[in-house]
Amino acid sequence: FTRKQIKNDCKKFGFKLVEFEPAFVIAPIMETYTPFISLQEIAYIDNKIAHKLPVWLASGWYYRMTNDK
Repeated sequence: FTRKQIKNDCKKFGFKLVEFEPAFVIAPIMETYTPFISLQEIAYIDNKIAHKLPVWLASGWYYRMTNDK
């Protein structure tokens, strides 16, 4: 899904997207293909990298919504 799709879905269901930030870049992929590497070991570094890159490069996001009514 995309940021625009999330925003449109929020609006469709009566919510407003108020915060949207990247969470990870490669950690979920690494956890899938290299299960011997703990996600906890790389999550902090990966999150820092995600915040330095454009949002669209992230493979996961944190977002916050409010009721739009």
